[in-house]
Formats: sequence, structure tokens, C-alpha cells
Amino acid sequence: MRNTHQSGSEPFILATLLNLYSLTRLAGNISGWATKLDVWSFGVTLWEIIERKRPFHGLDITGIQSLWLNSPYQARLPPVKIPDTGLPQTLRLMRGLADLVDDCTRLDPDSRPSFGSILQRMKDLVSAS
Repeated sequence: MRNTHQSGSEPFILATLLNLYSLTRLAGNISGWATKLDVWSFGVTLWEIIERKRPFHGLDITGIQSLWLNSPYQARLPPVKIPDTGLPQTLRLMRGLADLVDDCTRLDPDSRPSFGSILQRMKDLVSAS
């Protein structure tokens, strides 16, 4: 029987660690590299909270690695599901959070927002709702 238990933070940092091109570019900047990993992890954690699921459920670490190495675009998190109906402010908040998850989990680490930007976006979302 195959062990599908996930331990540690592999699903949260795996994409950047397995993206050798990104690691090569960020290798000289350990602080920047760590921050980009943290932004990815934040995006995955936010996705988990919204979706109430674990990312890559049913795959062990080898399966997750294989997926990322063979098809990184296919291995991205599914988009956050936004309800079809609801209060306008709730729908706006959900769209904003979905966009934030998407931005934080971009494959290119340089495309991910800074934590300062994330904080401002969250403040804006709260004040608009």
C-alpha cells in the first residue's frame, strides 16, 4: 500500500525548489530566495484556508516531485472557486483573494508580490468589504 501522507512543507515550497532556472537566478541572493519561497508558501496556505483542502491530496512527495518536474504548469494549484451568487462585497473579497493566491503561486518567483504588497492588498480587500 502506498503512503500518501504529506509531512513537512514540501507542497508549500516545492515548485520553487524544483525550478532550477529560478534557483540559479536567485542563488546569489539568499534573502530574496527565502522570501520568494515564503510568498509561495503563503499563497498555498491561503488556498488551503479558502478551499478547505490539502494541496496535491492523494500524492506522496515522490508523486508531487514527479508532477512538478514533468509538467509544472499542470501541477499548479487549481483556481480558487468563487461562488456564483452571494453578497457583492463577499464576491469582491473572494475574487481579490483568488487573485492573491494566483499571484503568490506564480511559477516565476520574480513575478510574485512582496509581503508589503500582499499586506496592502489584504488591507484594501478588508476596507472594501
